[in-house]
Amino acid sequence: GVLGSYTLEQSVYLLAVYAATVGCLQMVVSASRQESDMRVVEGERSRETLAQRERYLRTILENEPECVKTLSPDGSLLDMNPAGLRMIAAGSIEEVRGLDVRELVRPEFRERFTEGMEAVFRGETSLQVFEIEGLDGTRRWMEQHAAPIWNTDGTVREMLAVTRDITERMRSDAERLRSQRLEAVDSLAGGIAHDLNNVLTPVMLGLGELEEGVP
Repeated sequence: GVLGSYTLEQSVYLLAVYAATVGCLQMVVSASRQESDMRVVEGERSRETLAQRERYLRTILENEPECVKTLSPDGSLLDMNPAGLRMIAAGSIEEVRGLDVRELVRPEFRERFTEGMEAVFRGETSLQVFEIEGLDGTRRWMEQHAAPIWNTDGTVREMLAVTRDITERMRSDAERLRSQRLEAVDSLAGGIAHDLNNVLTPVMLGLGELEEGVP
């Protein structure tokens, strides 16, 4: 055979070298398989971790009492949580996805809202108070905090906004201001009446004296 041209000692040596080589190759293959298996396991763990994190964040958003939404640079609605959908009287996100949210903002506030949105896409944050009109015609006062969502290349991809319904607060403030104005008017009227009384009292007394002196 192949080993026939070798002495017994040389043949034994070659067989030993062959066996060692095969063993090393088997070890390398085994190690490679183990590394591959570990990568698969790590990949599955990473995917599961990401899935858990996504479920966690989704749970927070779905139960957040404030409106949480994301907008594209042209103002189109990308996503909105259930609380926000209720505020604008939308039955589902599919009903309003892609809608330019400025259509919900009252006309007198749209220019200022656009300025705030443009500031966010320049990388700034924004705080605004404005009034909206929902799909059912209901008007609400809103307070919005907005911030940019960045791409890896340093550009702004989306606008993230958390918006709170402050209608009751605005009504309370308006009622308080109205009450303060009424109090001020009452106080002013009372002061004027007092001053007039001080002025008119001597006049009336003088007229009385004149009437008494007339035969």
